[in-house]
Amino acid sequence: MLRFFILLSISGLMNAHADEPFTAGLKARLLRKSLFKENVKLINEPGVRQYYLKNGFTPIWYISDSLSQNALTLLERLRQARQDGLRPREYHISILNQLLSRAPQEIQERINIELLLTDSFMSYTDHLLHGRTRPAIADPEWHIKRPAGPPPEWPLDQLSGSKPVTEILDEAAPQEAAYYRLKTALKRYLEIRDSGGWSWPKEGRFLKFGDRGKNVQKLSKLLHLTGDLIEEPKIVSRGDEECVFDSLVGNGLRNFQLRHGLAPDGTMNAPTSKALGVSVNERIIQIELNMERWRWLSRKLNRPALIVNVPEFNLKVWDEKGSLLAMRVVVGQQLRRTPAFEGSIKTVVINPKWVVPDRIAVEDLLPAIKRDFLVLKRKKIRLYGWKNARLVELSPKAINWQNITPDTFDFQLVQDPGPENVQGRFKFVFPNLFGIYIHDTPAKTLFEQKARTFSSGCIRVENAEALAEYLLKNVEGKNWEQINKNLEKPIPLEISLTSNISVYLFYWTAWVDEDNLLQFRDDIYGRDTLLRSVLAY
Repeated sequence: MLRFFILLSISGLMNAHADEPFTAGLKARLLRKSLFKENVKLINEPGVRQYYLKNGFTPIWYISDSLSQNALTLLERLRQARQDGLRPREYHISILNQLLSRAPQEIQERINIELLLTDSFMSYTDHLLHGRTRPAIADPEWHIKRPAGPPPEWPLDQLSGSKPVTEILDEAAPQEAAYYRLKTALKRYLEIRDSGGWSWPKEGRFLKFGDRGKNVQKLSKLLHLTGDLIEEPKIVSRGDEECVFDSLVGNGLRNFQLRHGLAPDGTMNAPTSKALGVSVNERIIQIELNMERWRWLSRKLNRPALIVNVPEFNLKVWDEKGSLLAMRVVVGQQLRRTPAFEGSIKTVVINPKWVVPDRIAVEDLLPAIKRDFLVLKRKKIRLYGWKNARLVELSPKAINWQNITPDTFDFQLVQDPGPENVQGRFKFVFPNLFGIYIHDTPAKTLFEQKARTFSSGCIRVENAEALAEYLLKNVEGKNWEQINKNLEKPIPLEISLTSNISVYLFYWTAWVDEDNLLQFRDDIYGRDTLLRSVLAY
């Protein structure tokens, strides 16, 4: 009882300007079983009740009978929640606008506004801190754990400490520059939408160099809106017959293709026309989905780090200054998708053996072995079996392969090091639950494909030697001349790194690159579709 009295005394000092009848009415309301007679439900009702009880029922958003500057700031941020990729409707904005439109407000109406603002503030900061939904619900293939965030009452405690609403909300949002670049891009696309957006006709896919007319004009306007046609903006004001598909338009189209991961040849084709046909509303949602993923992450990523963006088919090495190294990658096929997770590189293996995963052995190699067991010899794969509780090498010829089924397959297949090894000459080990590595590959021609979903989940890199050189540059006693000598011998060599390098496998279908260009990629695994359905966008 004494503790409760002290809390009441402190809260009185905190808000000496509080209206006593208002405070008494607020207390009476919070001690009721139901806070609202109307069909209004607070998302954080237990937290709201607990906070006011702890602080002696002191109003947060009112000074006397007027809304404070913090309240006015919060209302404006809630109305503009779309600029954070969130939805104003989730923060009671409609009913707040209705209540605020009545002037003057009675005490009970002000109490309604007070409680709704507190609930909205808690929800908004929680969504900025953690996202509107959780990955376990919206994306089962997202396995990146983030540290526990502050408790639900954190934003209100910060407010009690005289920190402005704007600072609290800005601190709650992800702190990575990549998030704020996406936020800036979202604002621009919302403005494009509000000014009428763009349209792209199906017959536009037949456009070719030298064509004139309204479809060329539509293409020019679209490319100008998206920032791809920058050389001569006046082109969009020309008449139908003055609009020519010339080198100027071709350059704009090439810029568009580069930003969408398409072959940048500046000519119209089916994939380019399909990308042009995606509406500004759909692109806005695509940006918002990726902002949601940023909110699932730690507030700041580790540096230096290897960052793989699966839909981009790309790996970059990042430090605090930016990108140091970039290369194309091959990722998991549809039935063996590469998940999103994080780890740290601990070991570089030169001339690795490949211990064939059970799934690949049974689903891919067993049917080939049953047709011709000599495939093992051609691929330089050794066969091992269990004898007296240990693995021993077996002769493939001694096995009656026709009697072996996926259920009875009890062997281990190991491919020798060498130029034909599927992991190439380098393997980068970062322990994880998925049996996934980053590694070299002898199948270099696959990097010429635009959509590179060919692996069984591992990340195959185009320039493994450059990546190895970067990772091993600070390893004492391991210069590149010595490593080259090891490469000439088909003998595995494991080199432990002196410091761990973080690895992030991400799934971004929209981001703003280091040149400040908004990039879009296809949703290769359908994970945008699943997230969108959960968020009801």
